[in-house]
Amino acid sequence: MRVVLDNPWIKSAFRNLRSEVLSGDESDSGRFLEAIAEYLIKLMGQRPGLSRERILRQLEKEYGRDIAEDVADFEKLATARGFEGSTFVEVMGRNLMDHLPIVGTMVLAGHGRPSE
Repeated sequence: MRVVLDNPWIKSAFRNLRSEVLSGDESDSGRFLEAIAEYLIKLMGQRPGLSRERILRQLEKEYGRDIAEDVADFEKLATARGFEGSTFVEVMGRNLMDHLPIVGTMVLAGHGRPSE
């Protein structure tokens, strides 16, 4: 499935997590995969032909492990920490923007882009 992310901060957060999943060691990459799954489910889970189950099945096929229960636990953790309604990727993107306000202002104004 193709994922288009327009927000430069969310795109950066998503790419960082995806990079960790692809190159990180097994012990760390699980939580990063759960964060990606959580975001994809929220972003694309209601689109025609897609659902939570279908997205999870695809990720399980790609990464070779059952993640449905881990993603559910990850979502509960987000709610417990006060981030209900937001995904880890969204929170990470907001944190990037908040902590890099000058760069963020320039990017959003069209004067620069985060490296691709």
